[in-house]
Amino acid sequence: MSNSSEIVDHLIIPTEKVPASAYQAIYHKLTNKVERLHEIFDEAFELAVSDIAQLHDMLCQTVRQYPVQGQSVTVSISFHKDERLESSSMERFRMLNFSTNKPTEVVEYKFDFYTILPVELPEAQDIVQRFKVTVKMDQDFMEEDEEGVPFFVRGMISGRNIRLSIEYSDYAVGRNLQVCVQDWVMALNKKPFPRVVTMMERHSDMITHMVPYVFGSAALFGASGLVFSDDVGASFRLLIQILAFSVLMIAAGKFLIVQFYRQVQMGKPLTFFTITHGDRTRRQKVMESRRLKYSIALFLLVTIVLGIVTNLFSSYIWEKVLN
Repeated sequence: MSNSSEIVDHLIIPTEKVPASAYQAIYHKLTNKVERLHEIFDEAFELAVSDIAQLHDMLCQTVRQYPVQGQSVTVSISFHKDERLESSSMERFRMLNFSTNKPTEVVEYKFDFYTILPVELPEAQDIVQRFKVTVKMDQDFMEEDEEGVPFFVRGMISGRNIRLSIEYSDYAVGRNLQVCVQDWVMALNKKPFPRVVTMMERHSDMITHMVPYVFGSAALFGASGLVFSDDVGASFRLLIQILAFSVLMIAAGKFLIVQFYRQVQMGKPLTFFTITHGDRTRRQKVMESRRLKYSIALFLLVTIVLGIVTNLFSSYIWEKVLN
């Protein structure tokens, strides 16, 4: 009888004395399930082999504080519309031939390790916990069909070039791994987007809606200074001409503002790999194309401003045309 009471006493553990790590370890042991967290970094970066090696070094330093029982690393690289190579270690990845003229499309880094975390309960001891960090990096190839893709669709299918996924069985460890990758991303070479363009993109719906009507209203306002003759027929024809001109200005304003935002979208900074010779060649060509897009966008913006100013003084122009 005493033995049974001792067993019962041994199995009853006060809840407040059970650490969270013990709960997680027991749950992982019983279910063999892991939790997952995801994060997407939506900026334009430049990524080289040294950056990927830096990510690996930072993760290795982070996990040194844990009793790691085993770990593995795989780095795969996919060339644009071509082959895919997979390396079983960072050293093998560095030894690949990067002199190819093929541009890189995707690099996927996977860091997989398992550990036995120290817990306070004997029942939770020696439970293996597995963690897996996956960082997928890609670059957009929108220049191949940019003329056939609407600018509003381009914003949805481009960008978001670094994606992080972590499988974890201990939340604290998973968060440490996430912070490590975040620090790595913060240290990458970023390509900033001009603040003025960012502000105009933020208010693009309002601007694209208002500019055509500003064009038409400016034309009507400018024509209000015209002096109508006593001839009713001539005055009516002049009024019809003014209204037709204002409608034409609305269409012109719509065309110009849509083309402006199209060039801005096509000129946005992109994420580039500088891994292979093909990556560097492509980057140079795309950068030259982007500078041309911004020049066209600036020309359209100046045209819009001059168009509005000209419409405001359209009465003077009308008098010159009529006389």
